[in-house]
Amino acid sequence: MDSTDKAFLSGAYEGWTFLVGIGVCEPTDVEAFLTIMSELGKCAEEVCYFATHRVVELQCFAQSIQGKLVRYYCYCGESGHIYANMGERTEAEKKLSLNLPTDDDELFEEDAYVIDEEDILMLAEQMSMAPERLIGMEERECVIADILEN
Repeated sequence: MDSTDKAFLSGAYEGWTFLVGIGVCEPTDVEAFLTIMSELGKCAEEVCYFATHRVVELQCFAQSIQGKLVRYYCYCGESGHIYANMGERTEAEKKLSLNLPTDDDELFEEDAYVIDEEDILMLAEQMSMAPERLIGMEERECVIADILEN
């Protein structure tokens, strides 16, 4: 295994535990993503997922509550494709006035809103906690976990 098969699992920070790493899942692989969200949903009452990649303009977020996926949105600017748009708009999306395109055709409309990295950071803050708040927090029990393929 190389480092892409590993993930960082934090101790609890203000009620949240963070699983971070490339090995977690490719958010554009819808089937694999749904599987991992389902598995994580068995371990926690609420699971939130956020991803952003500047080079390919990938923006993704998801949320499951009590093991049920309630929202999953994944867009990649490089391919001009919405890989996933499942579930109703979250309260966070409404509060931030994010009216995201629901399918690829809407991406090319004149007034289409395109999600970006700042939106993902604001969604993370509204749905869980602002990522920048993690900087400098006291470390708790943390592990590096192997992510194994089924």
